[in-house]
Amino acid sequence: MDIIKNHWEFFAGLIAILAGAWGRVKQLGSWLASVFVVTCKADPDLARALQLFLEHKQAKPPVSGQYSMDQFPIRAERAMRWVAYRDWVLAPKFYFYGWRPLRGATSKVNQGTSSEKTEYTFSFVRGTVPWAELVERAAEYYNVHQHELTHSRWKTIRHCIVHHHGSAFLGIERDKDNKPGTVYRSVMTGWDPNSKDILIGRRPHELGSWSTANPQTLALSPELQRVSVEIDRFMNSREWYEEHGLTWRRGFGFRGDPGTGKTSFAREQAQKHDLPVHVMDLASMSNQELRQEWKKALESAPCMILIEDIDAVFHGRVNVSKGSALQGGLTFDTLLNVVDGIDRTPGVLLVISTNHPEHVDAALARAGRIDRWVDFPALGIAERRLIACRILGDTELAERVIRELGDVSGADVQEACTRLALERLFATPESDDEPERPRLELVREVPK
Repeated sequence: MDIIKNHWEFFAGLIAILAGAWGRVKQLGSWLASVFVVTCKADPDLARALQLFLEHKQAKPPVSGQYSMDQFPIRAERAMRWVAYRDWVLAPKFYFYGWRPLRGATSKVNQGTSSEKTEYTFSFVRGTVPWAELVERAAEYYNVHQHELTHSRWKTIRHCIVHHHGSAFLGIERDKDNKPGTVYRSVMTGWDPNSKDILIGRRPHELGSWSTANPQTLALSPELQRVSVEIDRFMNSREWYEEHGLTWRRGFGFRGDPGTGKTSFAREQAQKHDLPVHVMDLASMSNQELRQEWKKALESAPCMILIEDIDAVFHGRVNVSKGSALQGGLTFDTLLNVVDGIDRTPGVLLVISTNHPEHVDAALARAGRIDRWVDFPALGIAERRLIACRILGDTELAERVIRELGDVSGADVQEACTRLALERLFATPESDDEPERPRLELVREVPK
């Protein structure tokens, strides 16, 4: 200790020399590494293709990575089941292309800033891996792999429902840089066709709603039947739009009282044309989140983008939702730019519904954004009779129920007939002295 006290200046200088020398050694090591090791960057899609291809070349299937499980409806079983899948995460690990090793890794660039992003890199000894050849073969394998996931020898089913929420959905405040929180995005009725995750033990076409909705199960007014034909023609006219220099997109505005069938009609059209449905929760989104989620939705075009009850978010151009109270709530100008921006992706069937059309600003209601307004009035007696006959299976009984209910919505007719039909189905012989006579007191419970 006395030596250090007496010669502290000497030891301080020695430490400084060693630190400087170590810096030189690190620089030399980095230079030598750059001479002998090549590092190539890859975007997320290419990184995933390389990972899948290189794992396919291994002698054993990969066991590393992050795995998850979620509940999905299974069409064949008509039930919800837990389904496992492998999250796409490029974990740092060594792969082999033949005998030649290379290392894949991820890193965060500009950490802690609003521009933070993930960088994917692959490193290998110079002269060992033919990088261009590897990339080409990985791309070819990726195309085949995607085809096997979605097509193979099974019929493709693209229809699913994807809910897009912003950070306000989870009550997440934005930070001082207005950086949004994690966006919650759920796929509850099918497998997202854009998902980069890998299903385990299931195929995408097996997941999804088993609903058999079709035009025959809906009571469509003559006007809605014409709209259905118009959508059919739109979906089958992509080449015509392109030949005439038009963007193959269409915007519909559904307006009417609650229970008149706006959502049911949109769902039926999406199922009929096998379209993914992207439901946008505008009330929980910021401007940046809407742009991000809209861009994700466009990746699955042709698709339907559904915005329900726009009047619950905007009165004119004013955001009246609870999400607007958070810093960076959605603005009307951003909504307009997203719906009809300079980058118009073909294959978008936009549906915006409202119970109060007087609250919809003219800038959103115009052609080019909402090209066609469709009114959903209360069902006529013919449509109400069709619903009752389909559920009850008895024309005479259906007529009695329709007369008893009076002028109510289609949802009310369906509910009353369903309850009555189940009441008759489970009636015991002792209590069912008059099987053809409906429980009119049950029907009267429906509010008018």
